[in-house]
Amino acid sequence: MSEQGFSPSISVVFNMEVPPGEKKSIDQVKDEPSADRWARWFPENNNYAKILRAISDIVEKKDSEAHRDYFTPHGSAHCLAVEKMIKALINKSHINLSNLDKFILFIAAWTHDLGMLESVGKKYNESVLKKDEFPVEERRRLHDKISAWFLLKNEEIDKIFKENKIKEDIFRNIIYLVNYISQYHRRSTNIRDCNEFRSIRDNKIQALLLASLLRLGDTLHKDYSRFEKELFEILQIGDFDRSARLHWLKSYVVSSIDLNIDKQSIHIEIALPEFDDNEKVDMEESIKRLEFIITEDILEDVLAVKDIFKAYRLPFYDSVKTKIYYVPGFVDNMKQDIKDILNDLDILLSPNTPAVINKAFKSIITLSNKRHNSYELYYKQVKQLLHHLMTIRVERPCHIGLGKIVGKIKEVFDSYPDSSSTPKPMIGDKPQKLTEWAEKEINARNNAIKAINDKAEETLQGKENIILFGFSDMVKSFLKRYREDNKANNNINFYILEGRGKNRYSFNNNIEYSDGLHYAHTLIKIGFKRNTILPESSLSALINDKTKNIQKDNTLVLFGANGVDEKTHDVGHTSGHKLVAMTAKYYNIPVVVIADMFKFGHMPWGPQLKRKGNNWFSGDKEFIDQLEEKEITLLNYREDKLEFKFIERIINENNNIINESYFT
Repeated sequence: MSEQGFSPSISVVFNMEVPPGEKKSIDQVKDEPSADRWARWFPENNNYAKILRAISDIVEKKDSEAHRDYFTPHGSAHCLAVEKMIKALINKSHINLSNLDKFILFIAAWTHDLGMLESVGKKYNESVLKKDEFPVEERRRLHDKISAWFLLKNEEIDKIFKENKIKEDIFRNIIYLVNYISQYHRRSTNIRDCNEFRSIRDNKIQALLLASLLRLGDTLHKDYSRFEKELFEILQIGDFDRSARLHWLKSYVVSSIDLNIDKQSIHIEIALPEFDDNEKVDMEESIKRLEFIITEDILEDVLAVKDIFKAYRLPFYDSVKTKIYYVPGFVDNMKQDIKDILNDLDILLSPNTPAVINKAFKSIITLSNKRHNSYELYYKQVKQLLHHLMTIRVERPCHIGLGKIVGKIKEVFDSYPDSSSTPKPMIGDKPQKLTEWAEKEINARNNAIKAINDKAEETLQGKENIILFGFSDMVKSFLKRYREDNKANNNINFYILEGRGKNRYSFNNNIEYSDGLHYAHTLIKIGFKRNTILPESSLSALINDKTKNIQKDNTLVLFGANGVDEKTHDVGHTSGHKLVAMTAKYYNIPVVVIADMFKFGHMPWGPQLKRKGNNWFSGDKEFIDQLEEKEITLLNYREDKLEFKFIERIINENNNIINESYFT
C-alpha cells in the first residue's frame, strides 16, 4: 500500500514503450536512458534520436526552473507520459508512420505544453506582450502560441539541429509543422480544421493523423501519475482555486487507464476512499457526477479523432468505460480533500438552491475539521472558500441563503489576523467558530424543513393534479413526506414541465442534464407512478385538455424558491417560473411556493444575468460555431423575478403568507 492509500496501475503506458517485435520488462523500460529509448525508434537515423534527446533535456531544464503554479504538472513528467501513450496508440493500432512523421510527432509531444511553464511564459511576456502582469489563466489561454514562439526563437534548439546536420530550411519547416499540429491538442480547436497532409520538400507528412495522435495521447494522461503529492500540499497554501483542485483530484482518483483495441474501448478505473453508509448516500449523486466528468473529458477527444482513424482504415476507440472501487487505507487528509471536491461539484453544478446551501455548509465543516499544520494554511483555505462562494453568489444573486453564508464567513474571516502578520498568529479555536455556526444553522434549517413538511397533508389533501417546474429539493422533501403519510393514495397526476433552459447536452449531444427528467426520476424513487413530462410552452394546452380534469380546486402548481424578498414577498427563481405562474393565474390555478425563512431577506435582482455557454441548446461545438458564423445569437436568461401577485401563498415554517387577492 502506498503512502496515499492505494497503489495505482498505469500498465498500458509502460507496456507499449517497446516497438513491435522487441521484448523488455516494464522496469527496464522505465529505467532506460533516453538515448537508448529514442535510438530504438529511429534505428536508421541516429540524428533524430540525438535531437529528441536534446529537446527533452531542454524541457526538463525549463521545467526545473519553473515556479509551481496551481496547474496540474505540464512539465517533463507529463511529456514523457504523453510520449509513451502515443507509442502505445501507434503499436496497438499498427499505425504506419515514416521516420519524419514520428520525429515531428515526438517533438510535438515534448513541446506542446512548454507555454504552460512559468519560466517560458515569463520570457514570452517580457519579449512579446510587455505587460506589467501576466496572470496564469492568460498563460493557459495562450500557451500553444507561447510554445510555438519558444521553438522558433530558441537559439539552443536552432543549434541542436545544425549540429545534427539538419539544414536551415528543413529545420524551419519541421518547427512550423510541429507548431501547426500542436495547436490541435487543445479542445478549443476543431481538429477537423487540420490539413490532412503537409509537405517538407518531397516528404508528405500525415499532419491530421499526427495531430490526432497528439490530441489523444495528451488527453489520456489523466491518471495518478500526473498527481504530485508534495506539490499538491504546497499549493494548498497558495491561491489554489477550487476548480483547479478539481483537475488535480481527477488525476488523483484515476488509478489506471487501459486501452483495449480488440473491444475498441478505453477502460478507466477510479479509486475512491471507503465511505460509511451515510456518507455514500449523501455523496451518491456527486460521485456519479465525478464519474461523468472524467468519462466525458476523455470521450470528447476519443470521438473527435474516431472518424480520422476510420478514414485511415485504422482500429479506433469508440467507447470509454469506467469502474469505481472503494479502497481502505486512504490517509485522512486526502480522503477529506476528495470529500471537499465532491461537495464542490454539487455547489458548482447543482441546479437547486437547498443543495447549494447544504453543500456550502458542509464545505465549511469539512474545511474546519481538517488537521491544518499552520495558521497560514487554514487562513488561505478559508480565503479560497470565501472567494469561491462569492463567485457563485455573483452568478446567483437571488440565492439569499447562500448570501447569508457568504456574509457570515466574511464576518468571521475579517476578524482573523492576516497570515503574514508578525508575530505569526496561532490557529487556536478559529476553525471551531465557523463549524459551530454552520452546525447551528444546519440544525435550525432541518427543524424548519420538518415544520414545513408537517403541512404537506393539509396542502395536498384532495389534489388530483400537481404541476411542477424547476427541480426543487424542498418540493421533493415536501412530496416525500406526503407520500409517507398517504401510502394508500397513489392517484396524483404529476405534470412536470421540461425546464428547457436548464437542460445541458454533452459534446456528442447526449443529455447531460434534463431538469424535467431528473424531477420525474425523483418522483419515481419517492413512489409516485403517474408522471408526465411536457414542454412548459404546452401548459395552456394541458389546462384546456378536458380529459385531464384540471380545475382550480383539484390542481396546484408547486414551486420551490431561490430566495424571497422579506418586504414584498416577491420570489427569485430560475427563468421560466414567471411564465408558468402567469399562465396558471390566468386559468385560476393556485401557485404555491415552499421556502424556509433562511431564504428570506433582501433580494438583489439580476434580470440581466445569462447562463454561460450554449450547451442548453446543443453540445455540438461545430454546430454552435456555424450558428455564430451566420450571426444567429443564442440567449438564455438565468433568473426570474416572480412577483407576489402571481403567487397564491408561500408556505414557510412559521405562518403561511397568503395572497388574499390572488383569485380576484
